[in-house]
Amino acid sequence: MMNELRMLEERHMISILLYIAKNEGCMKTDIYREVSHAQGMPGKLDTLAEGGLIRAEGVDDRMMRRFYLTDSGRRTVDALIEVGKAMNVES
Repeated sequence: MMNELRMLEERHMISILLYIAKNEGCMKTDIYREVSHAQGMPGKLDTLAEGGLIRAEGVDDRMMRRFYLTDSGRRTVDALIEVGKAMNVES
């Protein structure tokens, strides 16, 4: 479980998941434009896919594929949203 959590520590990983959650079926170009267009973005998407949090569907052209959350990715995003809510609660 620790390896899965470490994956989310990498820069932009949580932002990518949250973006895909709000924009199911988005393309890489959308993610690059709205989250980051850093060189490492293709590798980050691959890591999230290999970790079972997102899936890519579509044509063979890697830039034209569309990205979706998996069931695990959806549960992860839901948990992240709950953590965010807990952090914003005033005592």
